[in-house]
Amino acid sequence: MKNLQKSKQELSDIANKAWATRRKNSEIVLRSKDIEIEKRKKELSDRANKAWITRKKNAEANFKFKNTEGKEKDRIRDKKTFSYLDSGIIEGFLFFMPSQTCDDVFRINRLIPNNNFTFLGNENCPKAINEIKRKTKEFNLKLHLYPYSVREHLNYLDSDSLAHADFDMCETFSIYKGLVSKTVEKNLVKKKGIISMTFATRDKNINTIATKILGGAKVEQLKNDHKSLVFSTLLKFLQDLCLDGRYAIYSMPEVYTDNKDKKGNQMIFAQLQRIKD
Repeated sequence: MKNLQKSKQELSDIANKAWATRRKNSEIVLRSKDIEIEKRKKELSDRANKAWITRKKNAEANFKFKNTEGKEKDRIRDKKTFSYLDSGIIEGFLFFMPSQTCDDVFRINRLIPNNNFTFLGNENCPKAINEIKRKTKEFNLKLHLYPYSVREHLNYLDSDSLAHADFDMCETFSIYKGLVSKTVEKNLVKKKGIISMTFATRDKNINTIATKILGGAKVEQLKNDHKSLVFSTLLKFLQDLCLDGRYAIYSMPEVYTDNKDKKGNQMIFAQLQRIKD
């Protein structure tokens, strides 16, 4: 009997010890998970802070950007403006990339004095916003600024909500081609509306995008001619957007230099027009 009681006690001790070990291990696991969660939170917070600082610096840099003059720049701007006039649509919302000079707005109002456009743009630099608001008030411009990104803005818009859209980007085609695709897919511009686009040709990621659009053989053929590769990729991209017949190429892609001394960045410009519902 004593041996039986002893065995029961030993089993009870073993069970209690095992339970205590499991509890201790569970607490260690939970503490480890808590530490991992806190570590992950810190990493995400650090990344968010870093991204915010980068966006702020970029916005400040864009505000200081003064390369707004040049014969070729003016020629392209005039070409865009007269395309709006020729389309027959000179009223409604015109989506554009604002600058602190408001040059595009002044140019359109000067060249199409009887227009009834309301300009929609996005800006996140406080200095640029204040300057644009100052000019809007001083010259009574019909211009509305929104603090969120261009991509977010396009998500909020409905089909047929824009007269025209002007993506005059300082960045590359590979980064911002999605804006043009979304505008076409959602039919954001009205019938006869114009979609203008300007991209930098200095595109480090063009090979990846070009391979998807043109195919590897064509990219290999043009690998030593960067400008032609960008041109061919943009052209094929536009042609593909026109396959269903809703859109047509209004202005073929053309490369130009973006400032007055002919030593500026090479840019590429093109336009689509919506021709069917």
